[in-house]
Amino acid sequence: MKGFHVVALIALCILASSSHVAAQQPARDPQAAAVLTRAVAAMGGSGIAQMRDCRAEGVIQAAEGSWLSSGAFVWKNAGAEFRYENQGKAGPSVFVSGQGRPAVLASGKTTKFNAHVSEANFPQHLAALVLFRALSDPRYKLVWIGLEPFGTGQLAHVRISLEIDEVTSVTTVQDWYFDPASGLPLRVEYRLPANSNALSFLNAAVEFSDFRMVSGVAVPFQIMLYEEGQKVGVAKLNSVVFNAGLSPSEFHTPAGGVQ
Repeated sequence: MKGFHVVALIALCILASSSHVAAQQPARDPQAAAVLTRAVAAMGGSGIAQMRDCRAEGVIQAAEGSWLSSGAFVWKNAGAEFRYENQGKAGPSVFVSGQGRPAVLASGKTTKFNAHVSEANFPQHLAALVLFRALSDPRYKLVWIGLEPFGTGQLAHVRISLEIDEVTSVTTVQDWYFDPASGLPLRVEYRLPANSNALSFLNAAVEFSDFRMVSGVAVPFQIMLYEEGQKVGVAKLNSVVFNAGLSPSEFHTPAGGVQ
């Protein structure tokens, strides 16, 4: 009987621990989850889960007076890793996730960034994947904000955030706006945290249009870019390839003088 009591005590401890974990899980509003479920279905459903990596190419047209530079880009993604090759003011630049050690290579110099910069970054052209992850991962908080005016109609507003710790709960806040008719996302507002202080950030937004099906997944081929309410440019995709077989080395921290 002594052994039985020990097993029972262990079981009670496990149940208590499980209840504590469950109590700590972030809120997931059913109406918010329903909006995301509809969006994921409209953008490819279960096909999104088959996406192992992505290579996208296109052109950015910078707005007048913007800090952005016009030119061609190549964006590569695999899981949480990314490599964004863009045109900078002083020539080509590369922003890479670096397996949790993000960095930018520009003008022969590598500048390292803190991990929260990478955590706040998300693949804007892969909106379907971002929403699929938020719906599938119980660590995401889902909040239904409501129907809000947009243009001549209304959009469904849902807020998501990855609730791992205090930093991610602030840096990963994203406000998504969906077309009630099609279920597609048309806009997302997000945060660009400062490298030195995760709790200090710029407000940014993108607007999606020209959705096209690529291997069964809806991709916005035009992405309008905004910072602090001002348009800074537009990214237009020319080609998107899923499951291209990207090498893990693509996402290593680039060589060069380190700052």
